[in-house]
Amino acid sequence: MQIPYAVGERGAVAAAHPLAVEAGLAMLRAGGNAMDAAIATAFALTVVDPGNASLGGRGSLVAYLPDDARLLCLDFNTVCPRNAGPDTFEVVPTREGEWWSVRDFANTIGHRAVSVPTTAAGLCVAARYCRLPLASLVAPAAEIARSGFPVTVPLEMALAAGRDRVLHNAASRAIYAPAGRCLRRGETLANPDLSRTLRQLGEAGGELVYGAGGEVSRALTRDMAENGGLIDDGDLSAYQPEEREPVTIDYHGHVLAATPVNNGGPTVLAALRILDAFDLGSHDPYSAEVVHLVIEALKLAWADRFAYVADPAFAPVPLGGLLSEEYAATRRARIDRGRAELAPAPGDPWPFDPSAAWREWASEPQHPDVGGDTTYCCAADAFGGFVSLTHTLGSSFGSGVTVPGAGVLLNNGMYWFDPTPGRVNSVAPGKVPLNNQAEMLVLEAGRPWLAIGLPGGRRILTTLTRALGLILDHGLSPAAALAAPRLHVEDREPVTFESAWKTDLAGGVDLLLDLQALGHELVPLPVLERFISGPAHAVWSESGQLHAAGDSRQPGAAGAL
Repeated sequence: MQIPYAVGERGAVAAAHPLAVEAGLAMLRAGGNAMDAAIATAFALTVVDPGNASLGGRGSLVAYLPDDARLLCLDFNTVCPRNAGPDTFEVVPTREGEWWSVRDFANTIGHRAVSVPTTAAGLCVAARYCRLPLASLVAPAAEIARSGFPVTVPLEMALAAGRDRVLHNAASRAIYAPAGRCLRRGETLANPDLSRTLRQLGEAGGELVYGAGGEVSRALTRDMAENGGLIDDGDLSAYQPEEREPVTIDYHGHVLAATPVNNGGPTVLAALRILDAFDLGSHDPYSAEVVHLVIEALKLAWADRFAYVADPAFAPVPLGGLLSEEYAATRRARIDRGRAELAPAPGDPWPFDPSAAWREWASEPQHPDVGGDTTYCCAADAFGGFVSLTHTLGSSFGSGVTVPGAGVLLNNGMYWFDPTPGRVNSVAPGKVPLNNQAEMLVLEAGRPWLAIGLPGGRRILTTLTRALGLILDHGLSPAAALAAPRLHVEDREPVTFESAWKTDLAGGVDLLLDLQALGHELVPLPVLERFISGPAHAVWSESGQLHAAGDSRQPGAAGAL
C-alpha cells in the first residue's frame, strides 16, 4: 500500500483520515497556525474515527509555540471519579492472558466503566493558543457529522471489534447500528446530535460539557445517575487540564520532548538514554548487533516503568532518576552484547533522583493489556510551530455509552486502574491512570523539526523508540522509519515481530536466526493481527519545506500547503 505523503511550504498535517487532515489544512488556509490545524484535525477525528476518539475520551499534546519560543505540554488525561473507591469493582480470578478481571466487565463496558471525560476540555484549552476562534476549529467536524461520511474498511473493522459495546447502549445503537447491525464499508455514518454538540461547543466552550448548567453536562450526569454510573457534576466542574513543562533528554545531538506525567513518553526517553552511549549509526540498522541492543534497552526501560511509573500525586515517581545519564549508565552496564537477558529486574533510580527523600518505595509490577484503540495527529506551520497530539477512548468505542441527545461516546477509563485495592494504580478518587500515550517532538538548535507519534497501546513505546533510532542514528527519512518492520517487547521476552522482518528485508531470516543465537525468544505476530501497532504519522521540516507522512499499515492521510 502506498505511503501517505505530502510536501509544502505553508503547513503540513498528518492523521488517520483524509477528512480530518482536510479540516486541519482548512485552518492553515484561513490563516491559522499549527495549533489551529492540530485542534481542528483532532475535533474531526472525533467524528470520522469514532472507535478511537471522542469528546468523551482523554489525551495529551506537546507543542512548540514560536511566538513565545517555548515548549508546551497540555495533559488532559482522565481522572478517577470521586464516587469510585477500593470496593467499586468486584475482582474475580484473572484468566490466562488478562491483566485483571472484574465481574460483569463492569470496568470495561457500560456506565460504571466511564472515568471523567477530558478531551473536550483539553481541546478547548489548547484553542487558547490558536489564531482562529473555537467556532472555526469545530466547524469542519460539525459539518462532517451533519452530512455524514462513508464508512471505511478500518472503521467497519473497528465497529466489529466494538460491537458488544455499541449494541449494549441504545443511544450508540441508533448511531452506529441503525439497522440492527453495525454499519459496513460504503454505508454513510452521520451523527447529527454530535454535530449540534460541536457547534454549541464552539460557542460556549468547555462550559457546555463541564459547567453545571451546560446542556451536555446535564445530559451526561442524568444518564449516569439513571444507569448506575460514577460521574457526577462535581467531577465535571472540578476538572482542569494541566499545562506542564515537557520532559526532555539529549540524544545524539537532538533534544527529544515528551509529556512527563504517568505517560509513555518517559519510557521511550529512558530506552533511548540507555542507547545514547552506543554508536548505533556505524552499523546496519537491521544488523543483529543493533536490534539486540534496542531490545535489551527496551526491556530495561519497561522493567523500570512497571516498577516506578504512577500518578505522582498519589505515589513518588523518580522521574529525574529514571532519565538521568548516571542512572542510564548503570542500566547500560547490565547489557551483554553477546547474550539476551530474558527478564531483567527493575533498577534503583532513587540515588540519582532529586526527590530521594521518597526512597524505599516501589510499586507492584503492573502489566496492563496491550490495547491500541487510540488516534494521533500532528501539524506544523511556516512560523516554526509544531504540535504532536494523541487522544483515545481506551478500548474500541470506549465504554459503548453515548450521551443521549449529545452524540458523544464516553471512554472506559476505569479499566486502566487496578481494581485490586492497595496498589499504586488502584482505584482512588482523583487519580490519573497509567497510560501509553507518547507523542513526541524532536528539536535541534532549540527549534523543532519533527513531530511523531502513533496509536497502538503499549506497543506505541517500542515502535516509537525504534522509529526514532532509525531516523536519528541511521538517517532514514521519517516516512521510511514509519514503514519499517516493527517488533514489540516489554520487561521480559518473548519478542513479537511482524512478518515483514522475513519478507521485506534482504537477510531478514538470517537476522532472526542471529537473534535466536543470542538467546532471544522470537514469536511471529498472530495471523489475525495485521501490524504491531497502529499507523504512525509524522510532520517534519527539511530543506526549507514541510513534509507530512503516515505509514502503509492502515489507510491514513497526509496533506501540506
